[in-house]
Amino acid sequence: MRVARRIAGAIAFLALLWLLVRFLGKAPDAVRDRVRAARLGPVLIGLLVYALAYAARAVEARAPPPDSERAGFLRSLSVSGATTFLLQIVPFRGASS
Repeated sequence: MRVARRIAGAIAFLALLWLLVRFLGKAPDAVRDRVRAARLGPVLIGLLVYALAYAARAVEARAPPPDSERAGFLRSLSVSGATTFLLQIVPFRGASS
């Protein structure tokens, strides 16, 4: 069952990647120029941070610590807010030049 899930996930990923390439091929020239001008390093780092955030949440959900070791509500809230800011706001503000 795990192998079938992995194969299905890989097929879904490749299908989404194919759709992205296909739609970029049909995009207006201005859009394609902006994609070509994008700096690959910050984009890849952003994607890595995004994936790591979900990995951290998955680890947290699978192995909750005892009540005495859990972070407080306000600390969890601030970490969540900072993560959202870094993942959704900074890439757009940093890309405008």
